Amino acid sequence: MERYFNIVFGFLVGKLGLNLQGAEMLTVIGRKSGQPHTFPVNPLDFEGERYLLSARGEGNWVRNARAAGEITLHRGRNRSEWLVTEVSDRDLKVHIMHAYLQRWGWQVQSFMKLGKGSSLAEIEERIDEFPIMAIQEKS
Repeated sequence: MERYFNIVFGFLVGKLGLNLQGAEMLTVIGRKSGQPHTFPVNPLDFEGERYLLSARGEGNWVRNARAAGEITLHRGRNRSEWLVTEVSDRDLKVHIMHAYLQRWGWQVQSFMKLGKGSSLAEIEERIDEFPIMAIQEKS
């Protein structure tokens, strides 16, 4: 089911360029295959910076982004290249995740088991399960 959702989502956002609440398609070079892989993501602007949170935990896009150090985000024909740095500050991560859940909690709560109503304490208990990347546009 998730695979079909990603295919449909990829078509709507990646090919048609529809703006579905700020979602974009992330493309990253595979750390083993060397081939591009594309995943739907929800970039978050928070306190003047831009972040990606892996709502499904330690997924392939996270491992590939760590290895590559850069990604491409696109919606339709609009593409931009970004440098990625993993966020390690736990307090910052908790606040980023809280903001993320306020925006997309309805979409991710079924698999994160956290949602819009989750407290900072509940988020802090599980923060290590969800990698967060700071992204900076390449110039």
